Amino acid sequence: MWFVPSVLQGWGLVGAIVVVCGVWQLLRAERFRAYRFLGVAFLLVVAAFAIGGGRTGYGAGAYPMVIAAGCVALTTMRGRWLRIAAGPVVVVSVVAAVVYTTPWRAASEFSPAANRAAALGPSVYSEGGWAELTAATVSAYRMLPATQRGDAVVVTQWYVQAAALDHDREAAGLPAVFSPNRGFGYFGTPPDTARTVVYVGSDEQQLSRWFASVSPVGRMDYRLGIPGITRDVTLWACTGPRQDWSAQWPRMRNL
Repeated sequence: MWFVPSVLQGWGLVGAIVVVCGVWQLLRAERFRAYRFLGVAFLLVVAAFAIGGGRTGYGAGAYPMVIAAGCVALTTMRGRWLRIAAGPVVVVSVVAAVVYTTPWRAASEFSPAANRAAALGPSVYSEGGWAELTAATVSAYRMLPATQRGDAVVVTQWYVQAAALDHDREAAGLPAVFSPNRGFGYFGTPPDTARTVVYVGSDEQQLSRWFASVSPVGRMDYRLGIPGITRDVTLWACTGPRQDWSAQWPRMRNL
């Protein structure tokens, strides 16, 4: 149920006030009667992702409508209390923005993230490590025998790893990049001719389900990286897929 407080924290104090005001207006104000369903839809979306353990960005499509309603309502309000409250709210929001969103601390002052949940999202933990991930993958790929590199592909445990590697793939000289994780698993299937894989992440036991041979060929451990994504990551050379990719890939895909 961390979804709701995380959403409010992400919006900041002013944003939270606007959203709460917008929901209230959509549900209660007579002038918004025709749009009352939008307030109900917003609450249902937030409730669905909060109960289901979704991320704050999943319901982003429902936010603009309540923000718009809140802005309309606040601009038409009059009264001394509004002028008195506006000053402190703006000051607190500015201070919060400076403290929490600007790089005023050196990276050396941060400790490694305790877990992946604490490191995901906009933070110092997601800013670095991507170039190092590419370098580690290139090194692992070049360690393969020349006879295997010709039909090799890169597969990653997490979709964010695949996205980062695919972005730099041509410049780095990497082969095609795939991932069975989330939507990336539907972007493409490794060709059946790919008998060798540089697998980024996962573990030997899991990979042995899919490949006849699995051996570690590299390590990625960026100090302020995301655990399991850019920190504490093993790279593997996997050969001999147990089935053709066209049959195996649908079973490997995961959400």
